[in-house]
Amino acid sequence: MELFDVWLSPLEGNQFKIIVKSNAGEAEDDSLLPFWEDGKDWRNTIIKVIESQDGFKSDFFSDPDEQDWMVRYKLLDEDRQRFHPSYIKYIGQALYNSLFPHGSDVRQSLNSSLRILESNSNNSHLHICLKCEEYSAKRTSIASYPWELLHDGQRFLLHHRVSLSRYIAKKSVPSNFYPQDKIHVLLVASRAEDEELGLKPLTQLEQNAIRNGLIQAQKDGLIRLSRLRIPTQKELQDHLTGLSTDDAIPHVLHFDGHGLFGKLCVEQGCSTMHKGIKAERCRRCNSRLPEAEGYLVFEKFYKGKSKPDYVKASSLGALLQSTSLSDSDYHHRISLVVLTACQSAMALEGDSIFNGVAQNLIDHQVPAVVAMQYSIRADAASNFSEQFYRSLGKRNSLSTAIHHGRVAMLQGNGHQWFRPVLYLRWKDNEGGQLFKESKPQNSATDETSLHAFSVNQNSVLDDNKNLKAGQKIALLIGVKQYGVGFKEIPGAERDVQVFKQILESSNLGNFDQVISLIDPNVQDIEQKIDLLIGKRSEKDLVLLYFSGHGVKNSNNTLFLTTCKTQKNSQGELDESTAISAQFIHDAMDRCNSKQQIIILDCCFSGAFSENLLVKDDGSIDLKNQLGGEGRVILTSSTSLENSFATKSEGSSIYTKYLVQGIQTGEADLNGDQRISIQELHDYIQREMKKEMPSMTPGIYTTGEGARILLARVPDTPIDWSAFEIPKGSENFVESSVRTGGQPNYQKIAFMLSATIATISFLGLLMFVLMRLRCSSIKESMTYTEDSDYHDKYVFDKYIDNKNHPQRKICELVGPNLPPN
Repeated sequence: MELFDVWLSPLEGNQFKIIVKSNAGEAEDDSLLPFWEDGKDWRNTIIKVIESQDGFKSDFFSDPDEQDWMVRYKLLDEDRQRFHPSYIKYIGQALYNSLFPHGSDVRQSLNSSLRILESNSNNSHLHICLKCEEYSAKRTSIASYPWELLHDGQRFLLHHRVSLSRYIAKKSVPSNFYPQDKIHVLLVASRAEDEELGLKPLTQLEQNAIRNGLIQAQKDGLIRLSRLRIPTQKELQDHLTGLSTDDAIPHVLHFDGHGLFGKLCVEQGCSTMHKGIKAERCRRCNSRLPEAEGYLVFEKFYKGKSKPDYVKASSLGALLQSTSLSDSDYHHRISLVVLTACQSAMALEGDSIFNGVAQNLIDHQVPAVVAMQYSIRADAASNFSEQFYRSLGKRNSLSTAIHHGRVAMLQGNGHQWFRPVLYLRWKDNEGGQLFKESKPQNSATDETSLHAFSVNQNSVLDDNKNLKAGQKIALLIGVKQYGVGFKEIPGAERDVQVFKQILESSNLGNFDQVISLIDPNVQDIEQKIDLLIGKRSEKDLVLLYFSGHGVKNSNNTLFLTTCKTQKNSQGELDESTAISAQFIHDAMDRCNSKQQIIILDCCFSGAFSENLLVKDDGSIDLKNQLGGEGRVILTSSTSLENSFATKSEGSSIYTKYLVQGIQTGEADLNGDQRISIQELHDYIQREMKKEMPSMTPGIYTTGEGARILLARVPDTPIDWSAFEIPKGSENFVESSVRTGGQPNYQKIAFMLSATIATISFLGLLMFVLMRLRCSSIKESMTYTEDSDYHDKYVFDKYIDNKNHPQRKICELVGPNLPPN
């Protein structure tokens, strides 16, 4: 990378001085800011044009003088119905001619540096660093121009071997953080929305893009990704201040959510947000509004519902700076903040250059910030993030990674590529290099920072153990206690402990490591899954087992519960307290192992295989959508069924036969003394059909997954119920149904109605039969010429016996028998 420093120093009016320093020498010239005409600054019009992503709308440009100027600058067609097809190029040319005036020494210096670069055979690039003083905003708006659009008349500079960053010169010493061997990224994904301000609901598109971009880096052990479960400002502060080890503190903070530049009413009890800079008074309480600044939209919860929480730039900057304070000799801080939120690098008015979010973070000693200067489409932000992190995972500098991200944004229309900006204020690190210069290692992720969360301290992952290829590793999760809205399942612990003994037995599963988690929270599970998949070869066998509640959200997405999982007052799942099937899918995709087994003993576990589908017709294209060579998923039920547990034996019905099939050897259907996943599934399905026909176990495979050998047949069949359970474990379950927390009232009502109807029918039938019998007896006791020997027998039996039960019955149902 070749550096090209450009100092911008404001003079009077729209005049400014340019000083450049590069490998081609030094130069300086005076110039004029672009988009000025007859003493009027049209910069805000340029911003309005860039923000008009849906095309020209005359309502936004109602001033005839403004439209005249736009036509003269070739921003608007002469018919004034649409933007000029090359308007972005003309904006870029105006910026280029301002920064590098025609015939100036600074332009000659730039051209010389580019010629030197092109003569080199390496893959280096020219990095332009634009530097402004912190007080420049008091005199001019020079720092707020979209300099990333520079166009020399033939090409956009950033489309070729040129990158650009921004530097804010301050009196304080630039931050000096050390590059790392491995990077930890903390993702904050806020789903906050505000219909009144046009902030629409966001999807998981960008989260998935980030995970996809980091797949290889995580396999290589270079980058670890974690997510803040509750995207609130308080949770972020608690998370950062609660971390006790350096290797747990993130190096990168990524915010995925809404952002805006506007004014927030400070009147107590109001807090109304106003987009933009025009509003002078609050539209609700009519109070005078403060100066505009940048905001990120976190979530906050009120009466169980998510609400938007507008966190201003200065608050977030102070939070990150305060959480980095430490009395230790060495304590690393967040080195990079990535903001894919709209307008997160915008700064439009006021005397401070730091009223944008990105700029304010730089002011609070964050050395590098990637942010969006203008509004950005969700698909463009996702394309950028995926390629940015993929490039970063190859140990590239931030300037290079952003260049790769911009190239990905060229897909489609909308001129999105120039919106990301890079602010750097990092001592002796002009390009923004997060990694040390050493070559990447083939070793996997560093596991020493993770802690044991199992109830049995002997069952934690052995962090110092070098796993040889071909090992068998399992993670077993059982959740028996829950938050509001879910019933306890004491038998879940027995499920885990019995299956654990099966896998650990040298005569059965013969697993090398079996880790059990009882009543873990979200962070426990995510970290252990990261460890499970992190250090694996293609020949390793990885098994993940879950016993507990499964629950769907309103979008029919499956979530696995934790000890903290709860429902809000409306009975809706609090997704931040549960593990999504999407997370497990993504984790398994990152795993090198070609033998992966997932066993889900919970309600709606069949929905796991549907989680990645995007079709609306309800079909399940398992072969193409499940992904993962050699992966097999066993589920205790389909996506429409509940999973039952037995009261008498403690374990669920599914796990009972899962264990029984291995211990007794009955699952060895082909008699080869080994039990494959397919054989085990077939055995479970056969036995469950006898005991619980309403349950339909499922198997979903890709590649050779169904042929994975799970266990060997024991020499002598073992009674599965005789296995010892650790002290304190429960041997029964309180509820016979594993539901999402509430009884199936519709099913109960139907069964009750059917029972009442059956009893009523039988009672009526009995009444009719008894009445018929009484009529027959009465007829036999009445002497006629047709009376026979049988009639005489009946007459003698009942005529003198007043207390005979039949007489009593006939008195009730009629007719009464004749008296003696």
